Amino acid sequence: MKGKTGMRAFSVLLTIMLVSVVVPVVSAEAQTDWTIDDLRGKDISMGEFYASVEPVKFSELPVEMQNEYYNMKMIWLDPPEIGDKVQVIQQDASELETKLASLRTRDLVILMRHVSDIDASGRDIDYRSESWVVFPPYLPMAYGEITSALCKLDPDGQTGTVIDYVTESDEQIDNLKAEGSKSVTESGDYFTDGYHLFYAPAGYIFSPSMSHSQTDVIHVS
Repeated sequence: MKGKTGMRAFSVLLTIMLVSVVVPVVSAEAQTDWTIDDLRGKDISMGEFYASVEPVKFSELPVEMQNEYYNMKMIWLDPPEIGDKVQVIQQDASELETKLASLRTRDLVILMRHVSDIDASGRDIDYRSESWVVFPPYLPMAYGEITSALCKLDPDGQTGTVIDYVTESDEQIDNLKAEGSKSVTESGDYFTDGYHLFYAPAGYIFSPSMSHSQTDVIHVS
């Protein structure tokens, strides 16, 4: 942020590749006219998800691959809300890359990067969390969702309390950013906690990439 004096902390993140959960097979004739807003948060299979958001790509997959998707449970982002406690990451969260594999060959063919950032000028704090596809360049992901939370460090130094957050989501994107601003009334130590969820295009490994980024703490007087 040009022209500002203040503090800045930056990190690129830790990642968690979630284990898929088996659910009963759903017919490939399942409803496909839902929008992402209809689907978000629902207890559905990945097959239902892909049949709705990428119907052409999904229909071109072999039937056995479609059935694999219908046997996998859809996982959604469940970030903290204002007043919730979050754990402070103790290890260095300096850089993380998410790798997604081809369903057919299992080769690692998609590389993503995720970051969180915080900047303060006086008691005005700007914070953000962002993800983008590194390779192949500009490859659109089927769906992405990011929540960026501004947290105040608790006295114990082990946890933080969420005081503000913003969530962004979109389909068919290679880059997604959630950013917010807040004027705080108390001095103290603050950090950004980021939650990143992405689903690769149909035909890639079914498990979503759910990643957790966190900046270093900055002091606001």
